Amino acid sequence: MFIISDARFHHLAERAVIAPLLDEVPASPRPWHVLFADRAVAVNQLGTTPIDRLLERVDGAGFETLRQVRRAVREITN
Repeated sequence: MFIISDARFHHLAERAVIAPLLDEVPASPRPWHVLFADRAVAVNQLGTTPIDRLLERVDGAGFETLRQVRRAVREITN
């Protein structure tokens, strides 16, 4: 899972906004698929989870990846 929300949101809502990571990048990625390493973030499948379900950080995304994911979220929610 890819966590989109920040620590302030987690504190206020006690939830995290998440999107699944696809194991394989689709042959023809859609605008709501953001490439991350050798996987893709499926922004069209947004969800939330309680923050106590977040166990450990596995990897970190760079600023540019997070910016692209948040931009894709804005595009599909407008």
